[in-house]
Amino acid sequence: MVFDVWFSEESLHRWGHVEAALARLRAGGFLEEHDGALWFVTKGESAVEDKDRVVRKSTGAYTYFASDIAYHTDKIERGYDRLIAVLGADHHGYVARIRNVLDALGLPSDRFEALLYQLVFVYQEGELVKSSKRAGNVVTADELMGDIDQAAGRVGAGRDALRFFFLSRAASTNVDIDVELAKKKSLDNPVFYVQYGHARLCSILRKADRIGLGDVPATIPWDKLDHEDELRVAMRLAAYAEVVAEAAALREPHRVVFYVQELAREFQSYFTRLKADPILPRDATRDDPTWRDRWDVDKTVARLAWVRAIRAVYGSALALIGVDAPERMDLPDSAGDEE
Repeated sequence: MVFDVWFSEESLHRWGHVEAALARLRAGGFLEEHDGALWFVTKGESAVEDKDRVVRKSTGAYTYFASDIAYHTDKIERGYDRLIAVLGADHHGYVARIRNVLDALGLPSDRFEALLYQLVFVYQEGELVKSSKRAGNVVTADELMGDIDQAAGRVGAGRDALRFFFLSRAASTNVDIDVELAKKKSLDNPVFYVQYGHARLCSILRKADRIGLGDVPATIPWDKLDHEDELRVAMRLAAYAEVVAEAAALREPHRVVFYVQELAREFQSYFTRLKADPILPRDATRDDPTWRDRWDVDKTVARLAWVRAIRAVYGSALALIGVDAPERMDLPDSAGDEE
């Protein structure tokens, strides 16, 4: 993930943005002093919250609310048409507070929206990890990512796992992170499962190149795709653009995660069941020098084009959620004698 701008709260004070924003509110009659503190006072029938809020304490120190006023004012004036804040569910009152301020400043309050996420629970060895800032018992994201990286033997595995677990839940649902599950090189691990699906697609295409079937012809005999699973997956691929558009419009990235999980399951089911009619000829088949005379090459060409399409969509979906799409992976622990 790349942040174009890393905004320092301290800079709002250093550059005078906090004082400037409060001066505008004062000029509009929205600031009052009492009990030694400076308060933002809600006014008008359009106010969505009727509780006054402190912007400067009696000690002279500004509150976080004062910084937020300056930040959102500055961001709108820099031309942004969406102000999206990611907050914990216990900050639901914050939404009304900011919209009141923007209205008071004569700024478009409808540009501000907040995504309120539920709590995150971390489990290790089946037990809930209890965290307390007061007791100094806090599990950091860096610690979790380091543990998972070490277990997986790959830098970035922990990052992929946390992103996947976070984004696989709607904002209205608690996030459960099972650290032991995230460490497993097993199809029980949902992150490993979807990444292994992409690696398998890449493996099929590499093998096709190796045995001389990897060239892409000018015309694909799509009518050769007649298996019900192939058609089902093709329909799911066609729905990808709509899924992404809905996920963006509704601010629900979990829709993309659900989509790639379903795509992985459908292809895995197809691949597992297609033993009598594999995508590529087995080694034993190719031991016969005349195997091409008996092999339906057109069907293979169509299926390989279908696999390329799956890989493209698969890789795009993983890129959208910031998860690596590896081209090679170790076999899962449960693979047994799988080729």
